[in-house]
Amino acid sequence: MSPMTRRLSADFIARIARIKAILDEVEPKSMDEWMEGFLLDGDPSQELFVWQCIASTYHAVTHGRSLSAEARHEVLMLAFSCSFGEEHAAKKAASGTHLDAETAATVLTHYRAAAIAGAALWEAGAANPAARGPEKD
Repeated sequence: MSPMTRRLSADFIARIARIKAILDEVEPKSMDEWMEGFLLDGDPSQELFVWQCIASTYHAVTHGRSLSAEARHEVLMLAFSCSFGEEHAAKKAASGTHLDAETAATVLTHYRAAAIAGAALWEAGAANPAARGPEKD
């Protein structure tokens, strides 16, 4: 068991694994690299929430669709931009070259919905820091 695994709860690691599985085709990193990224973040739980929204959006927009590698990467980058706020994401969508306007709008809409739905769950878990934190008890 690596030192990183010992510092993360099994649930946290499982969530990272799901994110990795969804994004691996456009963001190929090892599991250790993913875990290290979360551990180095100032608020790993919040960062996990953001990446869950990104992965959910990516999957919803790309699953079952014939998109080029460039378009798939642009979906990821647009979903990532959404985590910085609506105005930033809208500017990013307007500058895209591999997505049509409808697909870009779908990314924005899905990310917003994922963030709103996740926020409700986040707030419920926020009352119990052990339930949402990365550290093992």
